[in-house]
Amino acid sequence: MQAQRNYLDNNRERLNYKGAKDNGEPLGSGAMESTCKQYEGRFHCPGQFWTTEGDEALMCLETFWRNGRWSILFPHVPPDFDPSKN
Repeated sequence: MQAQRNYLDNNRERLNYKGAKDNGEPLGSGAMESTCKQYEGRFHCPGQFWTTEGDEALMCLETFWRNGRWSILFPHVPPDFDPSKN
């Protein structure tokens, strides 16, 4: 019981659901869980092995790509570039 009380006391700010709702933040974990699953599928294919540095670099690139910010890293690529249409 004490462990649970300690957890609640130590995480009070993160568990402020009313404050999060008032700020328009999502309350569920579904979006984050989905994102993690998508990244895991991308980086844990059979025969692929990554160093921590390589994994972090690929995650950064993947995040820029998914957020439509590829042209920030590669200015010669048009902002609306979509490889699935080329």
